[in-house]
Amino acid sequence: MAFTRGHIYRVTFDTDAESYQVQDQSGRSSPTQSTRAQTYLVQFNTGRLMGVQIVSADFDGTHQVRFDALVVPTTAMGLPHSGVLILQGARRPDDPRRAGDGRHSD
Repeated sequence: MAFTRGHIYRVTFDTDAESYQVQDQSGRSSPTQSTRAQTYLVQFNTGRLMGVQIVSADFDGTHQVRFDALVVPTTAMGLPHSGVLILQGARRPDDPRRAGDGRHSD
């Protein structure tokens, strides 16, 4: 979105709510690419992401990472941003893949 629209966007991770949200540079929730009526919010540990949890999100001491118009992660001061996002997943009992190989069974 940052590149196609030429704007700065930030992704805010909420470790308590197991979600992340894309926001514009003023902090307003950003609409999804497909529709302007909805906000870009991804909820983990539900639906197709059942079993996925945010263990931690640390981007230079915050839970946010910003992307400039060239999709480079930057700080509010325009400096290169660094950080780590750790997700943990658990295989659902109804998952058709075989344990360990990541492929679907026939």
